[in-house]
Amino acid sequence: MTAKEYLRQLLSIERLIQVKTTERERLMALATKVTSALSDCKVETSPDNTKTQSIIIKMAELREEIEEQVSRYIALYRKIEEEIDDIEDDRYKLLLIMRYMGSASFSDIADKLGYEKRWTLVLHKRALRDFEKRHCI
Repeated sequence: MTAKEYLRQLLSIERLIQVKTTERERLMALATKVTSALSDCKVETSPDNTKTQSIIIKMAELREEIEEQVSRYIALYRKIEEEIDDIEDDRYKLLLIMRYMGSASFSDIADKLGYEKRWTLVLHKRALRDFEKRHCI
């Protein structure tokens, strides 16, 4: 695994959490959906409890999965934060933090650091090499 792949894990986990959260919200809306009667006829029917129960079970499973991913994210975030903090060059630290922990684009990073985008890309490459050397990824 390269340093870039290692650091990108944060973004992957974050996206996974977002997808699962969106799915849970969709299921919540489905479970609480209220339908109105379309006719004046009264028909006695029993509600489809099995469908509602399966939705509730799936929502509970998703909640557990989200909690697991959040815990995983926090642990990895702290670990990467410590690993980046080991780097001596402050420019490298800032760049890696902004890119992999803050999901900033290279254009945004260049603007914030006061560099040209091309120089930011050069520094990024150097920062990744330094990170790899220090952490044997």
